[in-house]
Amino acid sequence: MDRGIVTAELLNIRSYPGSRGKVITQLDRNTVVNITKKKFDWFQIRHNNRPAYAFAKYIKSLENEINLRARVIASRLNVRSGPSTSNPVIGQVFADDTLDVIGDEDSWYEIQFNQRKGFIHRDYVQVVEGGHRQKGFVSAALLNVRKAANGKSQIIGKLVSGNEVDILSETKYWYEIKFNQSSAYVSKRFISKAIGQQESKYFYKKERLKQLALAPGAAALFTGGQTKEQRRVVKTWNAYGNLLEQIADGMDIDVGCAIAVLCVESGGEGFDKNGRCIIRFENHHMWKRWGKHQPEEFEKHFQFNDDQKWKGHKFRINENDDWQRFHGNQDKEWQVLDMACAYDEEAAYQSISLGLPQIMGFNYKKIGYQSVQRMFNNLTTDVRYQLFAMFDFFDNRMISALKSYDFERFARYYNGPGQASDYGGWIQDHYDAFHSFRDS
Repeated sequence: MDRGIVTAELLNIRSYPGSRGKVITQLDRNTVVNITKKKFDWFQIRHNNRPAYAFAKYIKSLENEINLRARVIASRLNVRSGPSTSNPVIGQVFADDTLDVIGDEDSWYEIQFNQRKGFIHRDYVQVVEGGHRQKGFVSAALLNVRKAANGKSQIIGKLVSGNEVDILSETKYWYEIKFNQSSAYVSKRFISKAIGQQESKYFYKKERLKQLALAPGAAALFTGGQTKEQRRVVKTWNAYGNLLEQIADGMDIDVGCAIAVLCVESGGEGFDKNGRCIIRFENHHMWKRWGKHQPEEFEKHFQFNDDQKWKGHKFRINENDDWQRFHGNQDKEWQVLDMACAYDEEAAYQSISLGLPQIMGFNYKKIGYQSVQRMFNNLTTDVRYQLFAMFDFFDNRMISALKSYDFERFARYYNGPGQASDYGGWIQDHYDAFHSFRDS
């Protein structure tokens, strides 16, 4: 006897093979059926101990060793010691109880019951695939967990936005999940699914994170701030604290570290007063990617210090103009970028740092983008992508340094060795400022 799984959202089961056959029941997606034979384009299955028919197009064959789970559809169902009504009853299960199926014999399923084997009749359960567990993530602020797949069923708990759940099975409107060592039900509308290892490792591709609120709840907001560092961490936490904490907790990083890095890199600002992404154009990187191939043209418009390449940055639009400094002035930063794009757009985009975390464009592959243009488009239009970029940029060395609160070592990897001591000290100052609020 072969097994199959329903692939339609709702599949009609008919009294005989053909569209004119009477519909005697309907099966939800992922319901598992035993196929007794195939007749034309129809599978014969068993329903209420009698033959029934399902259109074969909407049933996918399963391997025999697939794990199954049985959900009780009767109000009460006897569990027997063997596969026959002549065997003694060893217990009972009830409507919406879900059980692991460990075997089947004729019209009976063998289950694990109270630390022993038991048997239940197949006509009183709906069987679903249980071999490929899926993950889901709560997208609602607060989600009721119910005892049964029914909006009037008893509420046995609640989940909050971002909580991860194991999906055991699904019906048209409900997911069965593992909850407090048992099974329970939540509305499918408020769960974003990610299938095991198929979910991207890059944060910016995780759909569940895009649905989370940026800011923490009103009760978690900070107020006040006397020092420059305190004012920055208050502003950054109040704007992005919820999303930052959700990701940081998943990485086992103190969220104060993430807040501190953002405050040091950009003062907690992702966009300027005109709605443009905060950028910093680095002349020495434009030299590396374009200028050394066009030295005469480069030297007409760009300058930097030969010894300390991150210093002495100047530009001019025309060869006879005066040289201008531009760092710290977003109007001029964007003017330099526009000029550089006219010579080589890709080189120009790779030569800027972007947004809250000030990630350099040349790191686009490291943070999961196929092109620097796509990275530029995402980070310059949505602050979430700026936050994701920081976490995607963190490598194992940086994460290890943050977990040990060695901010100078972290800065050596994140910012480069040139000013690691300075950056490390600034991050420490902002971290301490954050915890002056968090720990008070």
